[in-house]
Parts: sequence; structure tokens; C-alpha cells
Amino acid sequence: MILAHGALKDKSLGLENEHETKGIVSARRVVNWYNGSLDNDLDIENEFYLNRAKNVTVIGNGNIFCDMARTLLKDPKEFEVTDMPESAIEILRASSMVNLQSVARRGITHAAFTTKEVREIAAIKGIELYMMKDEVQRSMTEASEQEMRSNYARAVGRRTEFLLKSFRAI
Repeated sequence: MILAHGALKDKSLGLENEHETKGIVSARRVVNWYNGSLDNDLDIENEFYLNRAKNVTVIGNGNIFCDMARTLLKDPKEFEVTDMPESAIEILRASSMVNLQSVARRGITHAAFTTKEVREIAAIKGIELYMMKDEVQRSMTEASEQEMRSNYARAVGRRTEFLLKSFRAI
């Protein structure tokens, strides 16, 4: 599980045993790892089990989720011509992940990513995109309606329309 809440520093969600449970890491640490940051402090072998985990859950649905999704879902060969560290590419090659899911705390209109970012994910070959129909319907609240009438209504509308057309509702 990856906690992707857009903070510069790790932020606790207050989950029971959040800091003691293996396999729960912050997005900052994962991003620092695959970007080769000098601040990388992720022990990839003992904390983020891509070579053993079939399912990865990201709590968050913003641009950091999109960046991680593109990285975790793309064919690692695509990174060979980039400045991604070879050690990260090797781990991605050995990944056992077959499912990546985003758990959002708000509705579809409140997603904190651009249409361009989610289009890049939708263009990745060999993946299926889906969303939970009932959850999407329940997320259409008064706050969603306000978002659709906001100064950003055009962008929110385009992104929401793309999501509804591109993701299979189950």
C-alpha cells in the first residue's frame, strides 16, 4: 500500500499499526526511489515488495498517483532511454504486480490530476481501466455539482467525461 497524499513530508493517516506494518510506504519514498533521489531511503527489498506483490493499492488519486501508475504499469524497457536508475529499472522488470488500484477519499470530479495525465495512463498497452460504478454514482454529491460550476468547470468536465468514457464501470 502506498500513501499518496501530496505532502512534502510523510504524513500519517492514523491507521492502526500504520508504521509497523510491512508493505505500507509513503508515495514520497517510492517516488524518491524510482527517481534516484539523493533523499531515497526506501529499502526496496524489505519494504516495497514489487517482486512478490500481485496487488498494489495507492491511497490517493492525484498527480502523484498518476506518476506512480505510469511508472509501475509501463514496460520497463521504456525507461532504458531515460535517467531512471538502472537499479530501479531492474526492480520494475522483476515486478510481480498485476493489479494497481487507487483508493480516493473524494468523488470523480475532485480527482487531483489533469486529463493529460490520465490519458497517458489510458494509453499504456496491456492494461484495463475500470472504476466502481456504485462508488462513482455515490460520489456525485452537492460538492461535485459545485466543482462542476467552479472556475475550473471546463477542465473538470473534460476530465470527468474522459474518465467515464475510458474506464469500464463495474
